[in-house]
Amino acid sequence: MSSPSRNGSKSPTKSPPATSTSDKVDDSLGGKVLSQWKVSDKGPELLVMQGDLTLCSADAIVNAANCQLLHGGGGVESTEWVKSHGSLSVGDAVTTAAGKLPSRYVIHTAGPNVGRATLTAEHAKLLRRAVHSALMEAHRLELTSVAVPGISTGIFGYPRDLGAKEIVTETVKFCKERGDATKVQRIALMNIDDPTVNSFVKALEDVKVRNDDVDIGEQLTGLNIRD
Repeated sequence: MSSPSRNGSKSPTKSPPATSTSDKVDDSLGGKVLSQWKVSDKGPELLVMQGDLTLCSADAIVNAANCQLLHGGGGVESTEWVKSHGSLSVGDAVTTAAGKLPSRYVIHTAGPNVGRATLTAEHAKLLRRAVHSALMEAHRLELTSVAVPGISTGIFGYPRDLGAKEIVTETVKFCKERGDATKVQRIALMNIDDPTVNSFVKALEDVKVRNDDVDIGEQLTGLNIRD
């Protein structure tokens, strides 16, 4: 899910290994736990994990989809959904069966495609909406666990660190607002590559530090974003 290299003939700079505050394997979800936080006493637990989403055994995995639901899990069901409903709007989510994957469902959500454009506040808003829509699907289906990747931070070009901040912030907001009113018990922010999980770890640790002083749902997390 990471962006292809644009370094031309130059050798890419090797990323440092993913940093860990836990470094234990969670066999129930299928990945290595790098950081975790119980956001509130009654809300879901938030984890940052390194692992392959296609091997994850959470009740649902989130697929960072395009609006045509191409190149993701769901197969025929995704194609039929698009035929019946049209393209998935950016920021929205739809659920299909997971087929042969270990999870029960695939929640497809379409994040903003930044590409080479200037990052704007609208991109940030759409990314947060995509995360919220995916989590609300898990809530609606009364699932207990869901794994979320670095939506839009791969080939869609959203800057990785800024995207991780938006994803973490919206996820923490969901945990606080839903509390024990949701069946969701664990939300894993999961990616297989070191740079993305490192960005998730940093974003989560930053939110922990600010938690006592800042309204998570209202803080501006995107730096160098132009209106």
